[in-house]
Amino acid sequence: LLLAGANLNITNSLGMAPLHIVCSNGGHFLAKTLLDFGADVNLKDGESNTPLHIAQAANEYASSFVGCLWKMAQTLAARNCRNATPFVIMNLNTYHFMIGHTVLLIVSGKYNLNKKESALLDYNGIFRKRYLACFSCAPAMKTQFIANSSITLLDFLLARNERALRYIHNPEIFKGVNELADSVKYRWYSSMIKDKMNELLFLKTLFDRTSKSLRIIWSPFHYPDILIEKVISHLDEADMNALNRAVFFASCSSNII
Repeated sequence: LLLAGANLNITNSLGMAPLHIVCSNGGHFLAKTLLDFGADVNLKDGESNTPLHIAQAANEYASSFVGCLWKMAQTLAARNCRNATPFVIMNLNTYHFMIGHTVLLIVSGKYNLNKKESALLDYNGIFRKRYLACFSCAPAMKTQFIANSSITLLDFLLARNERALRYIHNPEIFKGVNELADSVKYRWYSSMIKDKMNELLFLKTLFDRTSKSLRIIWSPFHYPDILIEKVISHLDEADMNALNRAVFFASCSSNII
């Protein structure tokens, strides 16, 4: 569609262009591709959100994803219909995530509040309200097993992405996590659980795409799959994105894909 000249700045009934939708799903590779093909980095959706507003709200950890919007001259001072800049959204999301994650570490026995953090409970109303709300449901995660597995919700949220990705390869665990994300019992962690799942799905897509790229590059040599997996394990996100983009643009003219 891009090569055929698709208009990247046409919006749907919600006022969202393709770049807005990609930003809401955390697709770093697709976002960079759309920007390269001329997508308007400052286009506002139906609620006056720029792509950066949406990226900040949907992807708390995706610094490289947000960085590519900044490099394309995204206006940092743009305000949405609620008068919030991307910076305000980023800070609020990061603050809430930090408090929620701290509570999980405390519940797991891996952390204790220091003096400054303890003081926040006495003098900072925003911190205290979020902290107590998270503590109202976090302890139950220690015994909340996902589906019929031996993995608890606490294990899942604190696991490194590489390990968590292996967990959700099990369809029952994948389904179970999504059900817990929508449960009232864990409403204060709903966004964190969903963000974790989105991050893992993005990584899975990135790994799959990188695996395909390596197979294209090495197609004359018939290297075994185990070698491809070994190479991918040594690549970071930036390496994989660079490799995939190079193969994508090279294949556009040679019809490899």
